[in-house]
Amino acid sequence: ATANFCVLFWLMQREVGTLETRHLLLTLTKLVIGGVALGAVCWSSLYWMAAIWGKITILWRIAALSSVICVGAMVFFVVVALLKVEEMNDLIGAVKRRIQKK
Repeated sequence: ATANFCVLFWLMQREVGTLETRHLLLTLTKLVIGGVALGAVCWSSLYWMAAIWGKITILWRIAALSSVICVGAMVFFVVVALLKVEEMNDLIGAVKRRIQKK
């Protein structure tokens, strides 16, 4: 799959001219940093959840997992926003417009 992607990317770049490879790699790097932060939140929650998992009811398990997912998502979005990923600014703008309509 990687070789196929590389060949297709090279052919597309040859046909179109520039695909802004530098910008794509920079954005990918920023997203990877956000993903590492998200992974750190999830990984750290593994330890405290493992300690209490057998002692809590199913509703508390659902609440614990939901909170980890929400915190992880917030961390990802904050890190990506701080790294100034352009697409994140588009998303923030869309959410703001949606809120202002109501």
